[in-house]
Amino acid sequence: MSTKRKDHAINIIMVIIGLTLFSKVIGFARDAVMGSIFGTGMESDAYLIGLGITTIIFLSLGTGIATSIIPISVKLEKSKDKNKVLSGIFNCVLLISGIITVLCFIFTPEILHVFAGGFEGEKLALTIKLTRIMIPTVFFIAVAYLYVGLLQAHEHYLLPAIISFPYNLIAIGYLIVGVNGYGIVGLAVATTIGWFLQMVIQIPKVHQVTGFKYSLQIDFKNSYVKEFLVGIVSISIIAATQQITYLSDNTMASHFGDGKVTTLYYSNMLFLAIVTTAVYGITSVMFPKFNKKFAELDKSAFFSAINSVLKGIILLLAPVSVGLALVSENAIGIILMRGEFTFEDVKMTSLLLIGYASYMIAFGIWDVLNKAFYTMGNKKVPMMISVIIIGSNYILNLLCVKKFGIVGIPIATSIAFYIGVCISCLFFKRSEGELDVIGMIIVGMKALISVFVMAITILGVNSIWNQAFQSTHILMKLVNVILDVGIGMAIYLLGLLILREKNILDFIHAFKMKKKKKGDHEYE
Repeated sequence: MSTKRKDHAINIIMVIIGLTLFSKVIGFARDAVMGSIFGTGMESDAYLIGLGITTIIFLSLGTGIATSIIPISVKLEKSKDKNKVLSGIFNCVLLISGIITVLCFIFTPEILHVFAGGFEGEKLALTIKLTRIMIPTVFFIAVAYLYVGLLQAHEHYLLPAIISFPYNLIAIGYLIVGVNGYGIVGLAVATTIGWFLQMVIQIPKVHQVTGFKYSLQIDFKNSYVKEFLVGIVSISIIAATQQITYLSDNTMASHFGDGKVTTLYYSNMLFLAIVTTAVYGITSVMFPKFNKKFAELDKSAFFSAINSVLKGIILLLAPVSVGLALVSENAIGIILMRGEFTFEDVKMTSLLLIGYASYMIAFGIWDVLNKAFYTMGNKKVPMMISVIIIGSNYILNLLCVKKFGIVGIPIATSIAFYIGVCISCLFFKRSEGELDVIGMIIVGMKALISVFVMAITILGVNSIWNQAFQSTHILMKLVNVILDVGIGMAIYLLGLLILREKNILDFIHAFKMKKKKKGDHEYE
């Protein structure tokens, strides 16, 4: 990749991360308002289980659809059959998501007996009602993510990065204005309407960018349609790994009494908000580029890009995971501690978040390697890894919960993902031989040393802060978190510079050259 194109890709990634982060902040606001109104009681547990079964788990279907359509759309870019093939794929999505929606509605009680085994009586009845209200989101998610994939294939990333705005704004508006009249049932309705709008707002841009003209036809014998159908099955299973482990975690948490499902949800939500902002911000831009390099038979550039992204993921997520653990209690207190959400709820959510934060790097490497395998047409290995992660998580949940109680749930998930990543790296290295393991270890060691110094510094700063300011006011907590983040970033980057980390030095050199060229241009 040329320096100019690399700089352009970095700029796009930074914009996407910024927009996604802004979307997550609005999501935090939504959850903060919900937490203050419903706390960690029966109603919030019922809503979050319903949300998990409908929206959260079927996001994996959306991911499968978006990921599968990208390489096909790249291949069809100049084909005369583009509209015919895309119409067939679109109709397949409508058919599949429609069938799933109907089946989920009919068998809601049976599904809940699996994923909410600890619920019974009034709590179970409410959960069934809320789940059925939100089931249409399965259909809206499928179509919305087909549009996301088409836009990303044509290198339009901004709209996909902000599609969560309608849902979040509608949910917040309802919680502020309408919750007293319709309660938790109204929130389920608002969730469904929000996902409908997330689908609708993309339609004009998709038609403008792709020139797609819909027709009512499906050719199941078409090679592209077959490729798409095979792709969404395998990739959806792979993408569902995190969601299935979360639902498995939820099932375990449902046996610990009222409120535990809710605290687990908030900790997992905060973890995913941060890790997906960073990881998907990078891979959503790089995955179409991986496909183009591979399609051009430029394998050297393809593997170079994979290794570069993996090292970048390690450098980025190492300080984020440790930093998140260090500021977790203050951050959760700022976002959630009001109304019915108590200090004890904050402490429990913080402990669970620390457990989830420990597998942030594993999540990032897992996602990048999955994208690499997809590009090479190998979906068997990622599927096998997903089965290993899900199975390991279930077994480890049983073991860790006995040893550590509810805190054992995220510990089990973390161990399961690291097992999966190690096996994935081994298969990638053996099958392709192009994984720079030594380079990744060196980068990891430099990141580890820098993070250790960063953590010691932040702990020292917090000790001094707590002695000087003993206030628990939300503003003081916010200042403390900002101070921790600022000092932590500075110490971490300084550590990498002292250790002469190549990726950081290259970035600084590129920034200086860009600034110099801009200055020369202005001088002329």
